[in-house]
Amino acid sequence: MRDPDWRVRLDVLETFAFAGDQACVPVLFDLLSMWAAGDRTIPDEDFRQVAILVESITRQTFGFGDGKLPARQDPANRLAIGKFSNWVKAQKH
Repeated sequence: MRDPDWRVRLDVLETFAFAGDQACVPVLFDLLSMWAAGDRTIPDEDFRQVAILVESITRQTFGFGDGKLPARQDPANRLAIGKFSNWVKAQKH
């Protein structure tokens, strides 16, 4: 996941994210932060793929709803937001 070749990293991250392996979470969040800071090693055209991977792993990790109900009415989303909030608080040490 830390290969210097961007394409290799993206392919590996995709495999881990879609398998639900949380090992990719820190790397994905690092990449989001780097892209947001203007790092040129992460091409703009690939940012959408990184965002999809983050969404995939986030749904699996925190249990967000599957989109069959309106988001505000889906009780799974309320539970997931609580789990996500707790996770964010735990990262602040």
